[in-house]
Amino acid sequence: MESILQRTIPKTLLTQAAQVVRMGERYDLGELAGTLAAAGYTRCEQVEGVGQFALRGGILDFFSPAHPKPVRVEFFGDEVERITEIDSLTGEGKTELGHIAIFPASHYVVSKEKMELATQTILAELKEQVAYFKSEDKLLEAQRISERTNFDIEMMRETGFCSGIENYSRHLTGSLPGEPPCTLIDYFPEEFLIIVDESH
Repeated sequence: MESILQRTIPKTLLTQAAQVVRMGERYDLGELAGTLAAAGYTRCEQVEGVGQFALRGGILDFFSPAHPKPVRVEFFGDEVERITEIDSLTGEGKTELGHIAIFPASHYVVSKEKMELATQTILAELKEQVAYFKSEDKLLEAQRISERTNFDIEMMRETGFCSGIENYSRHLTGSLPGEPPCTLIDYFPEEFLIIVDESH
């Protein structure tokens, strides 16, 4: 049965940036860690917050924003031996799971192809903006926006993320200038009932 989370996340994101890990199946632990890094997770010694992962021997811990608690995946060789929800403070195992989906740490994670297309449209818009500032004799503003945007593009190409990436969301989603961004309602079926309660 499809979960609420699966219905509200774009299917392209599910297929391109999510991976399901199941008990008893075989995975390359290094590749799995690489999947987490590519999905925007930060490697650390001990997982304490959302969007982090830790790798120690045959144990992989990660904290997905789509899951209420951190998860530990224990390997015996390349086979998944156990999947457990863990306490973020003590590391103690809580509930065993049959499988776990690794969703991106950020909803701005996109494929490399889409990222490259986005950077091209960002550069085109930057060219227009720099030309505008120069026509208005605002040379300092032209230099600042050029330096900042080129730095952001370099970070996005190298790491898939940059500070303030939400400013480039139109380019990442392929929306047209002036087009409103997607909302949760866009992912519901054509016929649905919504009840809004103004609670005080």
